[in-house]
Amino acid sequence: MPDPANHAENRNIVESVLRYIPGFRGYLEKEYRRESDSLLRAFMVEKLEQAKSLIDQSLQELVDLGQLSALPKAERLRTKIDRLRGKISGAMGGYSGFFDFVRVGEEELSSIYDHDQKVVEGIGVFHSQVREMTRSPDHLIEALSSLHRSIEELERQFEGRRAILVGLSDSV
Repeated sequence: MPDPANHAENRNIVESVLRYIPGFRGYLEKEYRRESDSLLRAFMVEKLEQAKSLIDQSLQELVDLGQLSALPKAERLRTKIDRLRGKISGAMGGYSGFFDFVRVGEEELSSIYDHDQKVVEGIGVFHSQVREMTRSPDHLIEALSSLHRSIEELERQFEGRRAILVGLSDSV
């Protein structure tokens, strides 16, 4: 999956020329925001899926070793990951049609970009934590509480995105 931060670098020459047509530049910018938002959310979902897959592999090792006591707690973690993944997938497009009806200044747009960057970084940290903690089944058992706190914090952080967007619609 391409890094959403590099999206603007992938524009072709025709798009670059069309940007000079009056009115077309704004249309292109909206389309880029739509596509960038979609790529960003897909990137976050993919990282969460990878983390869940690592947890599943460790759980299988726990089952194979007969260590079943951690399974309920691990299943709750998997459920929390799925819930966050669903919220991200179904989230209101931050740069999509929403902004077609709401005038957003550079400052507001910058705060949304900053917020999204923090969420992406948080998901990256969570993914790294899972990767490190699933190196052995014993590490996973010890880390489950910490991973629960991390995913709950990510969910709160992601909900902040919704609050920013709803706040923008209230200010119209």
